[in-house]
This record gives sequence, structure tokens and C-alpha cells, in this order.
Amino acid sequence: MPGVLIIEAMAQASIILYYVCKPEIAKTNPGYYLGKVKSEFFIPVLPGDKLILEIDSVKIVDNAGVVDALARVGERIVAKANLVFGLK
Repeated sequence: MPGVLIIEAMAQASIILYYVCKPEIAKTNPGYYLGKVKSEFFIPVLPGDKLILEIDSVKIVDNAGVVDALARVGERIVAKANLVFGLK
């Protein structure tokens, strides 16, 4: 799985976390914009692997969020990232 798709999956999972934390704002269907990504990749993700994402909120406010994301295959960490996103 290409790294850019792993980052995209992490970003989409982050929006789900935002929806859970701020449902009243998320229900207005705002536009989400990925602002900053700091990522590291450790092991390739191959066809047949089951990618598991873990998203932890660092800071969630009304118009933005900062999260730490971790991607695993089994017990192996394949990538990690810090994502900053905003809403419009």
C-alpha cells in the first residue's frame, strides 16, 4: 500500500475521531483541510496485510484538530504520523 494512501487513511480516521468529539459541528458538514503532516514509515504494507489504524487526539478544538496516528500490521508498527487539520 503506498504511503500516500496510508496517510489518507489516517486523515479520514482522524475526521471520524473529530466527529465523535464534536458531533454538533461535524453534523453541519464542514470542509476538512489537512494542514501539516509529519510522518515516518518503517515497514512496507503488502497485499493481504490487514492495516490497523490508531488515532489519538492531541488537541481537538471547534475549527481544527491535532492528532497522533499509528498504523500497524499485526503487532508491527508500519507507520506513524502527526496530523494537523482545519475546518472551513
